[in-house]
Amino acid sequence: MDYFINLKRLADKGSLPGGASAFLQMQHSTLAYTEMKAGTKIQGHNHDDDAVDIVLEGELEMWIGAWTDTLKAGMLGFVPSNVFHGALAITDCRFVTILQTRRIP
Repeated sequence: MDYFINLKRLADKGSLPGGASAFLQMQHSTLAYTEMKAGTKIQGHNHDDDAVDIVLEGELEMWIGAWTDTLKAGMLGFVPSNVFHGALAITDCRFVTILQTRRIP
């Protein structure tokens, strides 16, 4: 196991038109690293996991249930379990998502 990981070196595991996502599977959780071009949208969805999205760079409009906000570098969004949510990249952006359980994408 590698204990020090460069996010840019994680292998792309999911095709996202206008972006790319890579995943680090841990024993009890998952970390996803996503890069999106401005205008790229993550369609509304929900999952059993609580999730935290941390914006590293750029601006990401995120909606969680009935609430919408624009997240900038250093901000995070908390998505409770089974709450419908999605996002739109306002600018090119990079963010990390931490999911409470291990997921196999």
